[in-house]
Amino acid sequence: MDDLVDFLFVAKQEDAGFTLKGRALTALLRRMEDWHRTLRRSQSIGGGAWAGSPLPNVEYKTGSEHRRAIWRVRQIKTGNELFREGERMHHCVAGYKFACLQGTVSIWSLTSEFPLGRLNRGVTMELTRDGRIVQCRGFANRLPHGNEATMAKRWAREHGLTWASPER
Repeated sequence: MDDLVDFLFVAKQEDAGFTLKGRALTALLRRMEDWHRTLRRSQSIGGGAWAGSPLPNVEYKTGSEHRRAIWRVRQIKTGNELFREGERMHHCVAGYKFACLQGTVSIWSLTSEFPLGRLNRGVTMELTRDGRIVQCRGFANRLPHGNEATMAKRWAREHGLTWASPER
C-alpha cells in the first residue's frame, strides 16, 4: 500500500490535475509499476555531471510581435538531465552518458516557446568534440522539422560548427 501512496503523491506533484476519478485499481497498479521501472532506470543511468562543451546556451527570438517565438539551445550536463531528455523525447540519448563523461560528445536540447508561455520540445543534438553535429532527432527519433533544422543550422553557423549529416 505504501508504494501506491508514494506513486499517487508523485503523480499529483507532477500533474496537479491528476485524479483518481474513473481509474480502476488495476490501471493504477500498472502505472505504479511503470513508475517503479522508470525509477530503477533513472538510478542506473542517472547521476554524474561533466564540464561539457565550452559553448554557451543560447536563445533566439523570432517572428513578429504577434507571432513571437523563443528558441533555446541548452547543453545537457548531468546524467539525470540526460535521462529525463531521453524519457521526454522517447529516444536513447541516455546511452551517451559515458561519451559525455569522457568529453568525446556533448548533448544539446533545442526547444521553442510558442505561443509565449508554452514550451515545445524540439530536437536533441549530438555534437562531437571537433564541432560536428552528427545527430539531430526529435520525439521517438523522428527527423527534425524544417523550422527546427533551420534553428539548429543557425546555431551551428554562429558557433563555427559543422552540420555533418545529422539525418542518420
